[in-house]
Amino acid sequence: MSQFDVVILDIGGGVVGSPIHAITQYEVQKKCPRGSVQQLMANSPAFWALEKGQFALPEFIARFQGECDESGLNVDAAELMTQMDDACIKRPQVLRAITNLRRQGFAVVALTNNWKRAPGDARGDSAETLDAHFDRVFESCVLGLRKPEVA
Repeated sequence: MSQFDVVILDIGGGVVGSPIHAITQYEVQKKCPRGSVQQLMANSPAFWALEKGQFALPEFIARFQGECDESGLNVDAAELMTQMDDACIKRPQVLRAITNLRRQGFAVVALTNNWKRAPGDARGDSAETLDAHFDRVFESCVLGLRKPEVA
């Protein structure tokens, strides 16, 4: 057995496709300067609050659309979020690797920045569909803390 007994995986870009790739594709599609939408989202107070579970997707879309409009970028916030969601397809090879790790006695936990689709949701978008693969799932929108962020 290894000196380690826990494996920590990120959901987005690890277990499922990367939403960052969807943002990059969106930038190309909308002819936005390379990295501009990613930068806007990375520095967005609305996005940080969404990932912390302070509000759900509909309120985020309204707030983020305002940030996009202010920036002058050609961004439709609802369309962008749909494309990000569409990119998050489960990676079967990673799910098989998780199964193998657990069979070998490792605890496998997920760490994810996610959001609630609707007001009143107890958990983040699609997290429950991955529960069976992990010993624990830590969701930013449930914890009220996003990564990377000091507690």
